[in-house]
Amino acid sequence: MREYELEVLEQFDVEVISTRKIRGAFFCETKEGTMVLKEAAVSDRRALLLYILLRHLESRGYPHEGHPRRELK
Repeated sequence: MREYELEVLEQFDVEVISTRKIRGAFFCETKEGTMVLKEAAVSDRRALLLYILLRHLESRGYPHEGHPRRELK
């Protein structure tokens, strides 16, 4: 795994047990389950907008399947 990917993983509150690279993405095995790390081709502004939109939808009760700390009903 390259230095950049390691720096990105350190920003999240998850303990990575192992990683493997598949088709331009990294599959990360964690205690919370398997997560995928893949570079997104979006600007910083668009990423912020998507984050705000996700938080708004979650606050309205819409589940987010990719969220590792919430169980879906």
